[in-house]
Amino acid sequence: MSRPQVVVPAHYRLWAPDVDAVICHRSSLGREQYLVRWKGGRSSAVLSWHFLPDLSHCLHLVQKYVEARRSSSHTSQDASQQRDMTYNRKRKAPHDELQASLLTPSSMSRASSVSSAENVRPLQAHTHSSSGPDIYNGILQRKGGFIYAKRVSSNKVQRVNAVKMPTEAMLQEASNVKTTNADMQIRAKFLRRLDALFGPRVSFVNVNDPTTPSLDFEFIQENEIGEGVEVQPDELIVGCEKCRPDMGQNRGCEYTQKCDCLEFAAVDEARLNDEQRALFEARKKAGVDDTAGLPKRFPYLSTGRHAGCLVNFYLDQRHIIYECNESCNCGPKCKNRNVQHGRQVELEIFKTPHPFFGLRCKQDLLKGQFIDTYVGEVITNAEADRREADSGPGKASYLFTLDKNVGAIALEDCYTIDGEKKSGPTRFMNHSCDPNCGVYTVSYNKFDYKMLTLALFAKEDIPAGAELTFDYMDRDDMEEDETQTADDAYPGAKTKCLCGSERCRGYLWV
Repeated sequence: MSRPQVVVPAHYRLWAPDVDAVICHRSSLGREQYLVRWKGGRSSAVLSWHFLPDLSHCLHLVQKYVEARRSSSHTSQDASQQRDMTYNRKRKAPHDELQASLLTPSSMSRASSVSSAENVRPLQAHTHSSSGPDIYNGILQRKGGFIYAKRVSSNKVQRVNAVKMPTEAMLQEASNVKTTNADMQIRAKFLRRLDALFGPRVSFVNVNDPTTPSLDFEFIQENEIGEGVEVQPDELIVGCEKCRPDMGQNRGCEYTQKCDCLEFAAVDEARLNDEQRALFEARKKAGVDDTAGLPKRFPYLSTGRHAGCLVNFYLDQRHIIYECNESCNCGPKCKNRNVQHGRQVELEIFKTPHPFFGLRCKQDLLKGQFIDTYVGEVITNAEADRREADSGPGKASYLFTLDKNVGAIALEDCYTIDGEKKSGPTRFMNHSCDPNCGVYTVSYNKFDYKMLTLALFAKEDIPAGAELTFDYMDRDDMEEDETQTADDAYPGAKTKCLCGSERCRGYLWV
């Protein structure tokens, strides 16, 4: 006679914070069923079988398990090649790595199990599995629509050695059971998250395999401020006072030497008269950064089909782009307010032929066109160093240091944006040594040297459907020497670059 199997009605869900991992699966009643290990001490871990409807809040754990099994099905040589096809940058990496490994009996040595106590009535249904046992514990409670595991201490409890779970027989049975429904539910949950994003649609497509970007990743619309990060209050944000909405063909900020927001912008040396040039040269010689009253490089084109596109000067350089803000007198339609209005194009996350995801645009992009920002958790430099140290060598990093104002502030005072766990669609952009996009620093408040925005612009005309890429190595970090070999020029290289471009440097570096 078969033992009772813990099954609960579909309108109940596992309480995700108490679940440790999914460690096996099987077919029961013609449906996929997954073995859950609940969190607990070495001698009191609880295990139970559940159908997918119970696991809607734990799909990220199901995904880790499924991807780990899928990965383990390849040969060790294939697995090694996949590990080699990861990219690294000083503080950025491209793709979404599923950091999970197949749970084997040896990896579960910290767990043990208990079974149902006589004085507790578990929710039951009768099933049978040849790999058995069918039940590890039945002490599951329903409360507030969720399922919780309960430890028991009765001497009459029949104990099962969880160190040996899953057994070889269970693993063998699992190898013959497809995870199709799990893949579909994981994909559907990811798509719902994309649908919740503001602005033009972000879609997802994968015609190569069943994989989906990690559900551990959370889409956010704007930067999230971390502990120790100070944000200037709105009342301290200074805007331009001499500009008006009716300037510049009713688009504001026509005169760059009068616009207060452009005070620290790059000087337009071609427009300097003799008096201004003499003043400019004198200030440079004296080491004074004051450029007030001088004509500046306006960041965006203002007319024609390229209106709003970043000008070549900024595309080719690394100067900070200063935009107007809500405190300005130029009005909300000012032609110097572009990035802050957010993404205006449809994007698509897709699975590349390689074991990672990429990003492309659903429409043609013009040279200089704004694509989207790179957002994440804004953290201190000390926290960024701690996260890098904890991640270990060779692990993908999604950290960008906001260091464009070093000199005005110390490097250790700069903030960092971490997009590993929380970010937007641009987090899926891959590296190329010959990229079609670039990352640029934007400031909405000239006196805030720390809180900067990262924006991606097209560096050339990009046809719809082409993969969007950028160079993970900031040119400010290293001056390239074309006469050196990759090994000589990049002594810190740890990972071979596989971008495939004709201008490939051969290596990426940390």
